[in-house]
Amino acid sequence: MTKPKLSDYASTFLLVISSPLSIFTAHIGDGYIFGHNRQSDYDNQFVSLPRNGEYDNQTYFFTDDNWLENLIFDSRQEVFDLCIVLTDGADGFWVGSDRKSLHKPLLDNFLKIREKHSDKDLNTILENVFTYEKIITVSTDDATIGMVIR
Repeated sequence: MTKPKLSDYASTFLLVISSPLSIFTAHIGDGYIFGHNRQSDYDNQFVSLPRNGEYDNQTYFFTDDNWLENLIFDSRQEVFDLCIVLTDGADGFWVGSDRKSLHKPLLDNFLKIREKHSDKDLNTILENVFTYEKIITVSTDDATIGMVIR
């Protein structure tokens, strides 16, 4: 039996560092990063999309031997009051039909739920809205959702 190597595993890496003045992202794998200004009616949006590998159903992961050459960085001097990171198993909920933007109706409804239940923490609301039963009907892939709202 051979000892497994890190490159035997596939893992996405999504990083967002947001300040009141700018945003920095690093991304490798089949996830998404969205930054959005809620006051701008979807006009001002930041998107980091999955990058396909040699084939459409393939991507690069941070566990690959050549991960560094496939890491995507971006930095902008803009302020985003909403940021969503998600793995591809959750894209059926959050990604619009163009596969390049947020699904506006879901985001709008989720923000209304958040406002209505402002006494609860964001983690609890995400868990209540996106139950395992709902997620499994959209994808059997991993479905990780991270969100920051200012």
